Parts: sequence; C-alpha cells; structure tokens
Amino acid sequence: MKKVAILTFHRALNYGAKYQAYALLTAVNKYSDGYVLDYRCEQIEQFFYKTSGLKSRIKKMVKWMLFPTYMGDLKKRENRFREFDRFYKLSRKYTARNIEQADSEYDLFFTGSDQVWNPILSGNDVNYFLPFCEKEKRNSYAASLGKARLDDFNKETIKQLLMDFKNITVREKSMVNEIKRVVPQVNPVPVCDPVFLLEANEWKNNLNLEEQTKKQKYIFIYIVAPETNAVKKAKKIAEKNGWGIKYIDKGRKKQKEIEAVNDAGPIEFLNLMLNAELVITTSFHALALSLIFHKPVQYELSKERVNANSRLIDLATSVNMMKYEITEINDDIYDDYNWKEIDSKIGDMRSASIELLNKMIDD
Repeated sequence: MKKVAILTFHRALNYGAKYQAYALLTAVNKYSDGYVLDYRCEQIEQFFYKTSGLKSRIKKMVKWMLFPTYMGDLKKRENRFREFDRFYKLSRKYTARNIEQADSEYDLFFTGSDQVWNPILSGNDVNYFLPFCEKEKRNSYAASLGKARLDDFNKETIKQLLMDFKNITVREKSMVNEIKRVVPQVNPVPVCDPVFLLEANEWKNNLNLEEQTKKQKYIFIYIVAPETNAVKKAKKIAEKNGWGIKYIDKGRKKQKEIEAVNDAGPIEFLNLMLNAELVITTSFHALALSLIFHKPVQYELSKERVNANSRLIDLATSVNMMKYEITEINDDIYDDYNWKEIDSKIGDMRSASIELLNKMIDD
C-alpha cells in the first residue's frame, strides 16, 4: 500500500479548510496509507497564530479588557479548531527548511484542495507546487487559485512547476482555461470539492455528530462575504415562523433577534447546521454541506467586484437549485427541494472524482 502525503492549509482557522482536508484524507485512506503533511507555512502561521510586535500585543490586551466574553469565545473557538486535528493522521512537523526530507518518506504527494496556489494566502510559498519531491510523485487534487491568477507568479517559474506535475486536477472549471492559457501543454481536469467525496453518513458517524429529536427551531447563518439581503431575509422568516437565529462568527455587536455563536469549532459548526430548520449563507462549503445533509438552504452571492461567486454558481447550477439564490428580502421558505435529483447529481460528481483519485494513487 502506497504511503501518500497531502499538502494543504490544514492549520488555517477556517471551517472550509478543515473540512476539505479531513474529507480528502479520509477518501485517500480508502486506497492508501494517507497522511496530512504537518507543514508550517510561514504566512499561515503568522496570520492565524502569531501576535508579533509590542503594538499588536498591547492591542490584544486592550481587547481582552474591553470585551472579555467575546475574546474568551474566540480563544475557545481556536482551541476547538486545534482539537479537530485529532481526526487527521498527521505527519511529523515540516517547515520550508526541511520539507525536502518528505520526498524519501512518501510514495506520492497531493497538493490541495483549497486555495493552495493563491500566492496572497501562502505568501508566495512555491512548496505548494511540490518542487521538493520527484516529478512522478507530484499530483494536485482540486487545487485552486481563489481570486488570484497565474500572472501573479513569475510566469516562467510557474510554467515549469506546472509542467512538472504528473496529474493536475483543479477545483473550479474556470481554472482549466486559466492554466491552459499559461501552460497549453498540460491538461488539468476539474473535480469536485473534497467535501463531496464523503456521503452524509460518513460525516455524521466519523465525526460523532448529534442530531437532536427535541430541539429549538432556528435558522443557521454563516456569512463569509458582505451580505445585503441574507440576514434581513432570515429575520423575516424567523419572525413569521417563531424561530430563533444562530449566527456563526457574528462578532461583538449584539442584536436581540440574533444569537451570536463566536466559539464554534468545526464540530460545533456541523452540529448547528445539522439541527437547523434552514441554512442561509454566502459560503460555498456551508452550501455544499447543507446539500449533503439534506438541509433546506438559501444562498446569497457577493456583490463585491472581486469575488468567489463562480464556485457557488457552478454548484447551484450543477444540482439545479438556482432558484434558492437570495435576490430579495421576503419570508419565502421553499419546501420543494428535489433531494433525489440533488443526490443523483452529487453522486455522479463523487463517483467520477473518486475514480480519478483512485487512478492517480494506483498509477
């Protein structure tokens, strides 16, 4: 059995980053001995974990003095993110100084999923293109540039790095054209996001999620892009039906109609989603997991000029649920989700991607 390493943003304090890393590792482990490389990208570590400089430390101390409950919730949230690492099979720790040692320790490498090729997020860390290992070991699974473009790198460097891959699969269909524009010689293939590689029961059973029988009825809100109508619509629906509202990462500002949940780790997030009456979101992964769990969901696209709407649009289009986009403020609740059709379309995506993943491991 091959020993396989996955290089991704597993240490980011971000729900989607945690879920995609866990799902890809779980899928890989069905066909190999898989590990998440415990790679410490300097940019990721600096952004999520380090408070550098006297000014930053003083600012943090002042926040603790002014907002002790809120800051305590954020600390609890960070601890819960760290605890989620127990669901990974982690390698020993690597940094940019010793990552080349991994080449002799693994038979195959995957970079992805997530925005591993976004130079802004990685600090232009080219190790996410796997230059430290032999060329025949280099593969990507659902790698993404996010909002970046290949022109943000040195063109000749990135061209050579991409040409040295054995297999390239990408997360967004738009990336196929972006890569071929710069490197016509390669043939990238779009695959589904790793969260779709697992079925609902795998998520529920493997992570010990809790479905409640007697529960408070509420709307689950998760917003990652500036919203214009989503929260207002949630309030209208909640008022009409006598439901509560639980808003993930609402922040310090309090609203009497909304329960701010600032301390949820990855498990708490999924439990809140699983037991909600309705999910309202601007997040791709919240939309994706809602579909997997058969949770009624409505989504809003970002109004920003530079955005990640293509992922939401591609997903909604692929499962024929564009009508659930939030475009106006009303109290409509849809009860006509065609879960059989949605499951069938997700199943087709899953089967094709798993077949390709298995082939890359076996080759």
